[in-house]
Amino acid sequence: MSASPFPLIEYDLSRVDARSALVAWDRLRPGRRRTDRLWIGLGGIGGAVGGLSGALLADGEPILWWILALMLVPGVAFGVAVVWLMLFVTRRQRADIVIASGAMPVGPQRVWLDLDGAHHDRPGVSHLLSWAALGEPRQVGGHLIVPLAAATPQAPTGAAVAFILPASLGQPTLESAARMLTAGPGALQRAQDVGRHPSPVLHGEVVLADYVAFNRHFLVTPAGRQQQWMLAATGALLGAFAGYVILGQFTGGLVAVILGAVLAAGGIVVLARSQVGTQAEALVRSGTYDVGPGAWWFDDEEVYARIGGSRIGVAWESVTSVELAGRVGIVWFGRSIAIVVPRSAPGADAFLAAVASRVDGLHRGRQR
Repeated sequence: MSASPFPLIEYDLSRVDARSALVAWDRLRPGRRRTDRLWIGLGGIGGAVGGLSGALLADGEPILWWILALMLVPGVAFGVAVVWLMLFVTRRQRADIVIASGAMPVGPQRVWLDLDGAHHDRPGVSHLLSWAALGEPRQVGGHLIVPLAAATPQAPTGAAVAFILPASLGQPTLESAARMLTAGPGALQRAQDVGRHPSPVLHGEVVLADYVAFNRHFLVTPAGRQQQWMLAATGALLGAFAGYVILGQFTGGLVAVILGAVLAAGGIVVLARSQVGTQAEALVRSGTYDVGPGAWWFDDEEVYARIGGSRIGVAWESVTSVELAGRVGIVWFGRSIAIVVPRSAPGADAFLAAVASRVDGLHRGRQR
């Protein structure tokens, strides 16, 4: 580990701060405001249709225009309010999914900089992001968000964020961190990064198909199923409203709500499962998934992976399991976070077996 001239920042990122930062970041995505206005406008139109559907005729006779207007206003207001609430809840839920999956870790963390890049560490996990991988830091909602340089507007919520420094650190600390992150390696003293490689180093090539295999396997894990249930719940809420507004004109209100909820919930889950490859491609473009030549090794303390400009080290105590999923091996250290090892690399299965054997030994030792 190299010494850093930048003061070590230690902090505890709460779930509330993480959600606040991710929601604020989501609002900044290009086209987000335009899309929100479009949905709110459609909600107003839908509310107007719903308000007028039962008010155009009264006992078979046309009603007065001012009565019609009185019925129109609350319908529009209701439609706008419901869609705004749905957007608010959906944005928070997207942030909650990112946090619950472990993609945006909460709890004790520390950040320090050296010539190699930014080190973002938490208990049991050390993550190095090269300077080339870091985007320009931005203060959003009082927090300092450091994005990934290759992030694209299509990247999922949180996937474009390297780490978050919460507002609780204070403005002077955040401003100092922003200056150092913007200045880059030229403002830091050169330090030697000494690594330990007692195990043979596994060399291989990580390609997009490896992450597609990982994402597909994730869907059958407990965390993947939970995300699908949350998506289904969101789809059911939106579908119930849409069903009431649209299908309610042709059938009973309760039937329309149930039918809309079921169709939307099933449709959004099927759509999410069909987008596994597209999502992996977006995460590669955003820099969240690194592709290219990689190296994997371990020592007495950690398991390491280096792909492109990113290096990660995971303490043995944090590794939960090792799984084989088709073309890749997965070294899990979180509900949805893992080191992906391409099995196409010569010696990959032997490397994964050695890691699995050590993890099993540690688990047996804890049970005694």
